[in-house]
Amino acid sequence: RLVHLQREDTELVALLDDLVERFGHRKLLLFANSRSRCDRLFALLRQQGRLRETTYLHYSNLKPRQRQDVERQFQRRAQALCIATSTLELGIDIGDVDGVVLYEPPESVTTFVQRLGRANRQSQSTTFWGICRGPRAGEQLLQFLALYHLAQQGVVEEHQPGRLPSVLVQQ
Repeated sequence: RLVHLQREDTELVALLDDLVERFGHRKLLLFANSRSRCDRLFALLRQQGRLRETTYLHYSNLKPRQRQDVERQFQRRAQALCIATSTLELGIDIGDVDGVVLYEPPESVTTFVQRLGRANRQSQSTTFWGICRGPRAGEQLLQFLALYHLAQQGVVEEHQPGRLPSVLVQQ
């Protein structure tokens, strides 16, 4: 499902509340494309909404102990929201996730598939919401549609080996 937010400060809170109240989601992952966006969303969602007391933040700038604590807390909660960058795309056990919210389209089909793969591992379908916002909302809508189409066709980017010393050190 694709959503256009015009007033994100109120509409994002309402969307997440609806996902919990009307759609019955208990565990949600909200992926953002940058740490600064994660920080901004975390500040907003810790102040408002149904999940404000169980909203967590997870990205690479946090100390490993902090990230592990977030992972444990999120896994233990009956209802929770975790706002993350690529750090939660794969590999880390955080328990069952009902739905994934993509705050703006990711940069690649591979990232899109990895993020969606975090939800509904027990069922045959994945529920996700793609958020389009700002003056580029129309362009973002087209990006989401292209990512979805390519993912359904099984078309992903070819892996380009690279050296990322910061990732090596962090891992």
